[in-house]
Amino acid sequence: MIVMDTFMGVSDGHIGWLVWLVWLLIGVFEALFASRLSRNRTLWADITVGAVASLLGGFFSIQFLGDTPVMRFLISLLGAVFFATACLLLLGYMLRPRR
Repeated sequence: MIVMDTFMGVSDGHIGWLVWLVWLLIGVFEALFASRLSRNRTLWADITVGAVASLLGGFFSIQFLGDTPVMRFLISLLGAVFFATACLLLLGYMLRPRR
């Protein structure tokens, strides 16, 4: 149980490294999906913005929402998905060609 808490633990003072990895994978997956949908965008910019945004979204959602560790983890997943999506949409609007 102690080993699993260090990997997957989500509490006030500690976030396990697997949680960080899940947030990072969410951002990379969303970036790949966004770059696939719009062919004019740069893949590395999408991956960078998606990864950083999902890490920030997951971290800040854990800090402000949730009571139990499971609730914090699930809310952090939603925070990572929604914040990365919003940042990738904003990047898409900034990089689209002007007419």
